[in-house]
Amino acid sequence: MSEATSGLQEIIEVPGVNSLEARASAMPTYLGLGPPDLCRLTKIPKSSRKSAEKRRPSYFHYVVGIDVGSASAISGYISNLISRQEGVGFLASSAFKIESGVYCSWDVFHQCDVRVEVRPGGYPAVRAFMVDCDGNTVEEIGRSIWEVR
Repeated sequence: MSEATSGLQEIIEVPGVNSLEARASAMPTYLGLGPPDLCRLTKIPKSSRKSAEKRRPSYFHYVVGIDVGSASAISGYISNLISRQEGVGFLASSAFKIESGVYCSWDVFHQCDVRVEVRPGGYPAVRAFMVDCDGNTVEEIGRSIWEVR
């Protein structure tokens, strides 16, 4: 039984360091097309019954080459990771399940990070928002953010 998602090279976050905050603070320094996309997964042990007892380790990995043309395409990527983590039927051997996933993609035209958060069983299950270079969160994303120029 493993914390790792099948077929994925993940980096575990060190306690006290948050990959999403580090990415936001580095945004003013981005040049050219910016950094590769980042996907952060928060996992919880399946065996723990009390939510207070659950350690919530976060893992991240870098992504290039997937469709980021809509929130649904990105949520599909995270949903695929969830199924690979948890397995199906007799393959369901993981001791951990993914509680949430956040996908970050730099938008060079709008100079902001477009983020999609997926929370299986949560409300809202999928949330799309932007983080600007000042670290401000913009909840309302217009259609233009998804359009190719």
